[in-house]
Amino acid sequence: MENSALNKKAVCFGEILWDITPEGSTPGGAPMNVAAHLQNFGVHVSMISRIGSDKLGNELESYLKTKNVNTKYIQYDDIHSTCKVQADTSDKENVKYIFDTPTAWDFIEVTQQNKKLVKEADVFVFGSLASRDEHSRKALLELLDIAKYKVFDVNFRSPFYEKEYVKLFLEKSNLAKMNEEELEIICRWFNFYGTEEEQLTYLRRKFKLEAICLTKGAEGAWLLEGDNLYKQDGFPIEVVDTIGAGDSFLATYITMWLQDKEPEERLINACAVGAVVSAFKGANPKIKVDDIFSIMAQYT
Repeated sequence: MENSALNKKAVCFGEILWDITPEGSTPGGAPMNVAAHLQNFGVHVSMISRIGSDKLGNELESYLKTKNVNTKYIQYDDIHSTCKVQADTSDKENVKYIFDTPTAWDFIEVTQQNKKLVKEADVFVFGSLASRDEHSRKALLELLDIAKYKVFDVNFRSPFYEKEYVKLFLEKSNLAKMNEEELEIICRWFNFYGTEEEQLTYLRRKFKLEAICLTKGAEGAWLLEGDNLYKQDGFPIEVVDTIGAGDSFLATYITMWLQDKEPEERLINACAVGAVVSAFKGANPKIKVDDIFSIMAQYT
């Protein structure tokens, strides 16, 4: 989906890396994927991350520049290398990842420049993975305290998540996006059991969230905003791989929220974009408006 430029600014914080599959290597990392899609949709995006002073790091920075994402706030690390992730795509619906550790993005630092950037941004997007090390976690928590609108992309990657910090991130966020497994894990931590609707309501009220997006794979997604629950069925599509589908969903949702679109419109467009991305190889195919309209017209 391509839109004319919006007078809005977003910052994405966290991991940028190389996904290694049997077919080859592709740039990845949930925050980077969200950044690339937001920029494609017309939002002005800056990426806060850290890469090694190596060939792979240079190639990631060059890749982001081709996506027009601002790379000024990406830091270089002379000690730790750029991250590589082994991605097992044998199950197209459930990709597994094995991460390097430690790696450059475990050591993101706060600077006066990136503090000013975050303070001026309309939205700040982050996930749980980049907080696995105390260095980047400390930086993230400091930046969260000055961000205007905080979007927590839960995005659990075993074994790199802990109840203590997930709880803290939920407390600091305005919007959380999670899948069904993540919803169940979080509610289990707090000994709350019930239907998915009851679980969403419990988390939204407990953490005083403005909204929660629940992605349900091929079945679509739900949005709980205030006390209103919106449901959108999935769009049937021939899946090539699901890498980046959730990231494109979130980027679409954020873009439409920045445009003051109604909840139903945000949700249906986000689901449609996620489905279209699943029909391509890789996380960041160029999505056009016609692709979205086509799938929505076919199945609604």
